[in-house]
Amino acid sequence: MTDRKQMVFMLMILSLVLTVLPTMFIMSFGELNPIKTFVVIFSYTLMLCIFGLEIYDRRVKNTKQEVTALLEKEKMINGTLISINNEDKLKNVLALEIERIQYYDQSSSVIFFDVDRLGTINTYYGYHVGDQLLIEIIRMTQANIGEDDQLARIKGDTFAIILPNKPKQTAYLLAEKLQRILNQMNFAQVGRVSCRFAVLGLFKTSEEDKVIELAYEKLAQSKAFGKGSII
Repeated sequence: MTDRKQMVFMLMILSLVLTVLPTMFIMSFGELNPIKTFVVIFSYTLMLCIFGLEIYDRRVKNTKQEVTALLEKEKMINGTLISINNEDKLKNVLALEIERIQYYDQSSSVIFFDVDRLGTINTYYGYHVGDQLLIEIIRMTQANIGEDDQLARIKGDTFAIILPNKPKQTAYLLAEKLQRILNQMNFAQVGRVSCRFAVLGLFKTSEEDKVIELAYEKLAQSKAFGKGSII
């Protein structure tokens, strides 16, 4: 027996049980036909149970569709849009960039940023809205960085941009540019959003673990400066 058939069978049993007491109660007030009374109450109760099942089925279907959509968006973010999609991959890229800096005696920079109030947006509007917001921010960022620059998603709403052969001051200017563009964008349902940026230089003596650790510290410190801060 399938789950749905089991559910219908249980509803019929429940309807029978729920019908007995009301029938006995009504019969206690006068000489009514017990069979007709039972049939009327049973039919009414069964209809209510079937209506409840239909509502339950719709909610389950909608929930499955929402989960599928979220998984597709997550797959799109981490697959199609971004290839460096976790902290370990970012460490590998940073390690290679530091080796290149050491070999050519150059310097580079990296920008870390996260989205202000994304948790509130997910709670109030739903995760599908938050994910769409991330997708639009990713596309905007990719459209405004150089061909040699690499965008990485570390986790959740935290991102990094590796800027080979670009000094820290250039990274600051890029962060300011991205913030200005964000301030002009109007996201569906959400309106305008901002990001907090942490800018770091990469040098011959840099270590990938320390770079990421320092970036997290700077992002945490940036909360004291308010939304849209760049430090």
